[in-house]
Amino acid sequence: MENSDGSTRELFLSATDAHYNLAEVETETNEPGSWEKANDKKRKTAAFIALLIEHDYQLKIVPVEFVDYDEDLYRVLVESGACNGRVSINEAELGPL
Repeated sequence: MENSDGSTRELFLSATDAHYNLAEVETETNEPGSWEKANDKKRKTAAFIALLIEHDYQLKIVPVEFVDYDEDLYRVLVESGACNGRVSINEAELGPL
């Protein structure tokens, strides 16, 4: 998860009976009788979603621009610190390639 200062931290979570109860109520509210029909995987998924909502979990999704593999580009990206999983596509920040 990301802290308010932008740093990240690991968070180990486990769904409890309370999360299963929340998931059941939500499922039954949206579609009566569906909780009983749900298999264990669907129930576990619903409980885990309830857990993530409780912790205000946010998943950031950003578009990725595909470029052909290029050894020189790869070297420059690694040198610029892109090996941390984040890279800018702003040419001014990257400099000449």
